[in-house]
Amino acid sequence: MIQMNAETDNVILCGDTCNMSEISFARLKKAALDVAGSRTLDNASAGSISCAILPDKGNIYTGISVNTVAMNICAEQSAVFAMVAACES
Repeated sequence: MIQMNAETDNVILCGDTCNMSEISFARLKKAALDVAGSRTLDNASAGSISCAILPDKGNIYTGISVNTVAMNICAEQSAVFAMVAACES
């Protein structure tokens, strides 16, 4: 999983062990950057952090952070929701 901070362009590769190829890393980074970027919504902000997940089947799922008065959703949670909605784990 790669987490991108759109404001600082920092990349964090999550996980203790990683056998990820440079091609996979580049695909994940591009996917995370494609959805990154702060958005201001009515009483909410979104997208300041983005995340990309690459499960075993090879599909990439992305997510962004969403912050409202009522709730905060992490980019990682958002990406996991997208992956689970597609019936992958």
